[in-house]
Amino acid sequence: MISQTNFRTMLKRVQTCEKIDVEIENRFAATDGQPWVSRSSEILEAAKLALQAGRTPLFLDEPPGNIDWATCAYERKHRSTVIDVADMLRQQAETAKMTNKQVCSVIREGVLDAMSEGQPLVLRLGHTAPDFMLSLNLNGLLCPALFDPMTFKAGPVSTLLDEMELRSRLSGGEVSEGYCVVVTSCFNMNSYAQYLRNKLPLKDVQPIQVVQTSEKCALVLKSGLDIEDVDDALDEMDRLADLL
Repeated sequence: MISQTNFRTMLKRVQTCEKIDVEIENRFAATDGQPWVSRSSEILEAAKLALQAGRTPLFLDEPPGNIDWATCAYERKHRSTVIDVADMLRQQAETAKMTNKQVCSVIREGVLDAMSEGQPLVLRLGHTAPDFMLSLNLNGLLCPALFDPMTFKAGPVSTLLDEMELRSRLSGGEVSEGYCVVVTSCFNMNSYAQYLRNKLPLKDVQPIQVVQTSEKCALVLKSGLDIEDVDDALDEMDRLADLL
């Protein structure tokens, strides 16, 4: 039998969980590009909701940004084409063996694969801020319209992507149902705009801060991210930025 003390403890836990559920029920309600907050267990659902709202998911990591929950979720639980953009930029910075044209070519091939298979193209940015508006905006390879949700529709390749010259490489020039672009970053909701402004078309994305628990989700919605954690993360980002 359950003792009276244990019963009270269980009841209190249930009441606490119910209270938290109420506090986080509007975690995906923000509009006009304001960040959402998602538990790590519901990343795929958050992406679905962002796409339904006409925005490209931009997942953000918890400080100090060393887990990358969103990329892990797609690698483990979902058919997807994952391109590690951060790794290519590190190679570019450390060895100078990879050019912007080569980076764009790899991403373009990923776009073609994802369009053909009808699955998400996941661009992992890590702690980097690739410039998709300028240095990675190369005619015949990549253009910023890649992040426009209007280009995710099944059927003929959108004319918005004409600069990427994709039609001749796709069977019938058709995009398969299920294609979309998802961006993952190790920046967080307090820092992403500072690093990605003018590098990505932020007007097209829905930033989504990922946290591990319902309790943390409620806390972030109420009070924002822990300032000490954010300061530590910014220091680490600045260090990494110096390498690029």
